[in-house]
Amino acid sequence: MIEAVFQDHLTFLAAAIAVTLTAGLIIFFLASRRTTRRRAALYGLWAAPGTGPVTLTSWSGSGVLTYQCAVNTDLAAVLTSTQGQLNCVLFIPYGMFAALATRPRSLPLPPARCSL
Repeated sequence: MIEAVFQDHLTFLAAAIAVTLTAGLIIFFLASRRTTRRRAALYGLWAAPGTGPVTLTSWSGSGVLTYQCAVNTDLAAVLTSTQGQLNCVLFIPYGMFAALATRPRSLPLPPARCSL
């Protein structure tokens, strides 16, 4: 799929990966000044998957821009097609690291059982 989209433009792909890693490192170093290194690592890991799709979807050299939106009504095709699976692989880390980075420092314990 990557070869079909980017064809022989591997320099753009390498630059997108470099921008993604750089964004994650910058956020890590900025956050490590204000919070623990573990939490800063989660912020960096949250920024990297957020930057990756932005840089990769900004690529316009592989096709014609038609300004038309395609809506697929078959819900099963979303997860069974190659594009749907790649979208899951692309956005699941973003959601996971967002949940880990924004969770409270200590999760509250469940309430004690009351006997009446």
